[in-house]
Amino acid sequence: MLQDDDGKALWDRPLGPEEVFRLSPAMKAQRTKTSFERKIALLERIGRGEAELGSVDPANYRTRTALRSWIDNREKLWAWVDPNVDSKNGKNAELLDRWEAAVAAINRRQTKTKSGADLQALLADKDKRIASLEAQILDLMAQLYQVQKDAVEKQTPQR
Repeated sequence: MLQDDDGKALWDRPLGPEEVFRLSPAMKAQRTKTSFERKIALLERIGRGEAELGSVDPANYRTRTALRSWIDNREKLWAWVDPNVDSKNGKNAELLDRWEAAVAAINRRQTKTKSGADLQALLADKDKRIASLEAQILDLMAQLYQVQKDAVEKQTPQR
């Protein structure tokens, strides 16, 4: 493997299309598979709750085409153009299966989070209603007390 002066792989850095074209077929394959593995690993961490749901825009991974185009220099995620890399019948079929499982896990997490948020809103609304009903009950009790007091005063003879 060709390395730069720092010992880093020459393919494992941001490269322009021309630079990628000049890589050997073995380096291109290694760059692509490594990037695919990194993308899947990141999505799996999100699906397991080890990374924030919003840390990656869903537009980057919702489809195979989006996954292919996803670039993140900080995370060392590189794009590829060959659809065979992420083909169901290709040599990386196990990675595609992991991708599908990771996306499903993320979707479950999002649903659970939305359900939790909806539940919190319902509970807050319930608490407001209970407080309002308690206030109405106290007001009615005060009115009832006043009516009873007035009735007792009317029945009590004046001296």
